[in-house]
Amino acid sequence: MKDNYLQHNPTVKNGKAGFLKMQPQIDIINISADQNMVYVFFKCTLVTGQINKVCNIYRLEAGKLAEHWDVIEHNVENIHSINNNSIF
Repeated sequence: MKDNYLQHNPTVKNGKAGFLKMQPQIDIINISADQNMVYVFFKCTLVTGQINKVCNIYRLEAGKLAEHWDVIEHNVENIHSINNNSIF
């Protein structure tokens, strides 16, 4: 990870310390890459029991994490599917 790692999630601090402070349980569903961009889709269980569906997007620079964005669907434990398909 680059020392000047940029975090675009407004609830997490920039840099390694902010990254390491976030320690939820994750169950990876898929990892994909395109050039210097990596996409990680996963189930995220917080210490509160809240479950989120997440896609993290990372930009790599010189083989290191340089920047992060995420797309989060919160509280998916409360979702009841009308089509019986898993949300993951």
